[in-house]
Amino acid sequence: MKRYVRFLTERCLKPARPALIVTHGPSGAGKTTLTQHLLEQIDAVRMRTDVERKRLFGFAPDESTPEERREEIYGPAASRAVYSRLHDLARVLLEAGETVILDGTYLTREHREAARAAARGARAACLVIDFQADADTLADRVRARTGDASEAGLAVLRSQLVRLEPIAEDERGDVLSINTVKEAVANMLRREVCKRLG
Repeated sequence: MKRYVRFLTERCLKPARPALIVTHGPSGAGKTTLTQHLLEQIDAVRMRTDVERKRLFGFAPDESTPEERREEIYGPAASRAVYSRLHDLARVLLEAGETVILDGTYLTREHREAARAAARGARAACLVIDFQADADTLADRVRARTGDASEAGLAVLRSQLVRLEPIAEDERGDVLSINTVKEAVANMLRREVCKRLG
């Protein structure tokens, strides 16, 4: 009986066709924590911009990058290269039948549209998850973060909040907005993703 229940659960949580799940939100919004919970429930591959960025520049995920190279590693050109690489990899995985989670800030519409284009190119569904939290919560989470690939501190968070392009009305068709300050948000996220992609 337990095996049968598990089988049914897995069938429910595996999208009917490959899907691209894209996160949106500043540092501290709960993207990595909640996509980890989601990853444990669905059959998917997750790629993080924080990890791929370091890999691109020859650093281990948990390695601190030198201050003198931060502009090179975190500047606009580097960000374009990181997102482009992720979208290329995502398309290959989607075409192979995998569901992919892209864990990054996706602050700009340009990056979100590029992810959507990768999904369309692979004939895959696309879901953007808009992770929301108030400014105080974001700052508290960023201050408390340790042992993670992300190097975003409060100054980076402030910059992100200035640069963040909110989800536009015409983007809303494939967007799931979620307030990550609420309790039991992980279960709610899992249910909503299953409903949208099932």
